[in-house]
Amino acid sequence: MILYVRMKQPTQGSLEFSEHIKMKLYSLIATILFAIVGLINFAPLMGIASDAMLTSLYAVEVSSPDMSLLLRHRAALFGIVGGYILFAAFRPTHRPVATVMAFASMVSFLALYLMIGPENNKLIGVFRIDIVAVVLLAAAVLLDRRNKSGTRSQ
Repeated sequence: MILYVRMKQPTQGSLEFSEHIKMKLYSLIATILFAIVGLINFAPLMGIASDAMLTSLYAVEVSSPDMSLLLRHRAALFGIVGGYILFAAFRPTHRPVATVMAFASMVSFLALYLMIGPENNKLIGVFRIDIVAVVLLAAAVLLDRRNKSGTRSQ
């Protein structure tokens, strides 16, 4: 009986159900990917706590109050960007703006890294993490678009 059921041709209703499940799965994966990218961008907010935390995150010497101010402000901005990406993960209408913010932030760091070429191992790690985050964000955007185009055609 089970073998017979599996061999039956799918009906129109079962195809629609299968497509519905696939769209839900795309949506869930896109949400998870946006959340991961949001967390990656949110993590540097820890640097706002202290110069010691900044040194731990980036292995750079915070040599003056001016440097501390700039790096802590950078941490605050990452908190804003990461927080908005996390918000957009669960509010899909905000994803286009969050996507632009995230890509602009990460790609600008990658470009600056390639132009300046620091030798700090912690910054090499940040560079690699940003590459992964850009790929995850691109996948999330593609799934999101595929999901939207799939729902329009039904």
